[in-house]
Amino acid sequence: MNTIVRGVILLMFFPAFIACSDKGGHEMDSSKEQIKTIFNKMEKETNWYPEKNDMLWGYFFTDKSKEKLGALATKLQKEGYQLVEIRKDEVDDYYWLHLERIEKHSVNSLHVRNKTLDNFAKNNNINSYDGWDVGPLKK
Repeated sequence: MNTIVRGVILLMFFPAFIACSDKGGHEMDSSKEQIKTIFNKMEKETNWYPEKNDMLWGYFFTDKSKEKLGALATKLQKEGYQLVEIRKDEVDDYYWLHLERIEKHSVNSLHVRNKTLDNFAKNNNINSYDGWDVGPLKK
């Protein structure tokens, strides 16, 4: 299943599955309680177990500079992230960077990952770390 279709399916099941900021550069908001609620809903409604099984995690960043996002992608690829795309937003002057990584996450480890990526974006002068999505591995 391609990433866009997976994202649409996830949105149908989990309207709040992506914890995100707006493109105004505000800090990404994803509390441990929000993550716990999403994990519980995933396990109940889909039998996905992000703490027990490897899952495909998507991470998203926004900026007005495609070049800055490309440089960020290069840095994160060295840490095991796979570049999915850098695309122009259809509505405004922002670009989206989408990276993926196969891994397991607990509520705590995802919370730490979000804080780490948010700080990484700030330290690299990226407008925002916009959040995450998750789906099962392709069979």
